[in-house]
This record gives sequence, structure tokens and C-alpha cells, in this order.
Amino acid sequence: MIVGQVPTVLNLSDVGTKVLTKSRLYALMFEVGALDPETLEQISQEEHATMVEQMHHREAMSKMGKFIKRLVLVMGLQGLESMVAEGAMIPEDQVCTGPEVSYSRFWIWLALGLMLATFAVVTFKGYYMLKRITNDLPHAWAQVADEDEYIAQQAERIDKLEKRCEALETNWANRQPF
Repeated sequence: MIVGQVPTVLNLSDVGTKVLTKSRLYALMFEVGALDPETLEQISQEEHATMVEQMHHREAMSKMGKFIKRLVLVMGLQGLESMVAEGAMIPEDQVCTGPEVSYSRFWIWLALGLMLATFAVVTFKGYYMLKRITNDLPHAWAQVADEDEYIAQQAERIDKLEKRCEALETNWANRQPF
């Protein structure tokens, strides 16, 4: 047994103990391994995949927020020199205004460029994910149609077999003893 932290989204003990949305309940039931009583197949794979994908998106956004906070902190440290000088009551002529001040615009432009590049990457990634989904969707519906057709064929075969079994039973019941 491993003891550790479980993300709130994947906390299996919430099943049956809290009021949950239908999608979250089904996703957690998939985690538990619940089966559909009619088909004996594991349920809610789609809800589980959606929940895991949302969890990964949250983690990515959290990382990006932390990155931006760090970037702002680094960018803001250059402006602290004058605040420290004011706090210590150092005369303005004794405050060091060396080459760091001339680079302040460089760091701002670098930060803006990095943010723009990050935005572009996220935008293109989202676009290609949406494009992939729109390309995969017709194939998925075609597969569903094929499965429905196969199920209909199997239902017909089962009906024919049931009729044959009934016919054999009636023949067996009506046979003449020797």
C-alpha cells in the first residue's frame, strides 16, 4: 500500500459520499472499474478521458502562471534599486545608475516576446487539437454506425437461432417413443 496525496479530481472516496456531477461520478466510477450490468463493459471511458485532460490543462495553466509570476519578479527586481536608495535616505547623486538601467528595456521586451511566443504556441496547439478532433469525429461516427450495423446482424442471427431451438424443442416434445 502506498500512502500519498491524491488530487481532488481523482479522489475515489467521493463516490457515494458527496453530491457529484454526472460526468465526475462516471469518471470516478471508471477509475473504480465499475461495469455496465447489461454489457459487462467498463463504463464512462469518455468522461474519464475528459477529466484527465482537464486536469492536465489545469496543471499546465498553473505552471504557466508560476512562470509568469517568476518572470515578473525577476523583471521587477531591477526597479528596486531606487526604492532601496529612497528607503536608506541615500542622496540621488550617490545612487548607482550603471548599465543595469540601460538593459531594463531589453528585459521587458524579452519578457513580452516570451509571453507572445508562449501565447502563439498555446494558440497553435489548441488549433491543431481542434483540427484533429474535427478530423477524427467523422471516423468515430462511421465506426459507431458500423458497430450498430454489426449489432443488428447479430440480433438477427440470435433471433434465427432462438427459432431453431424452439423448433427443435417442439420436434423433440412431439416425437413418437419407440
